[in-house]
Amino acid sequence: MDKVSELIDQSTKTWKLDLISSRFTPLEVKTICCIPLLVYTSGDKLVWFADNSDMYTVRSGYRCLINLHINDSMDTDYTDFYKKIWGLNLSPKIRIAIWRFTKEFIPTTVNLFNRRINQSPICFSCGEVPKNFMHTLLICGLAKNVWQSIGVDWSNVNVNMDFYTWLKLVFQNSRHDFSEIAATAAWALW
Repeated sequence: MDKVSELIDQSTKTWKLDLISSRFTPLEVKTICCIPLLVYTSGDKLVWFADNSDMYTVRSGYRCLINLHINDSMDTDYTDFYKKIWGLNLSPKIRIAIWRFTKEFIPTTVNLFNRRINQSPICFSCGEVPKNFMHTLLICGLAKNVWQSIGVDWSNVNVNMDFYTWLKLVFQNSRHDFSEIAATAAWALW
């Protein structure tokens, strides 16, 4: 037996119980027989989803690609955000690090613990709080001192937010050079 169709009586559209019972366990027989069979069969048919005619044409393919591009461009929030990162007046290594931070492409103790590289996700510096990037950036002793020295208080910020959300808040600051100062401080703290 090579095909499931060999287990189906094509004239009555029912399972061949004698054949199934001889080849499978009682539990498997019961499970197989619970699978409903189609009474009406039709051959397979190629259908193009992007056009009402169900037929692919170059024109319908082009329209489909244009619509995909339009849907992608609706996500301008991310596009504008990353343009701001790449537009910062900073060295490329800092901009790349900031991009990596937004994508969580950094070896925090939590990330290393999740990948089974570290034994513990606990912060090496304070030994108490699980160390995610926001912990390193805002909470840990050195980080607090750095932010206080540049006149920034992050005590009211949710430390469970991700770096992307935090950086969006930074970009909303009215001070024109604050984004570059905050990005450089984040890089230096890392």
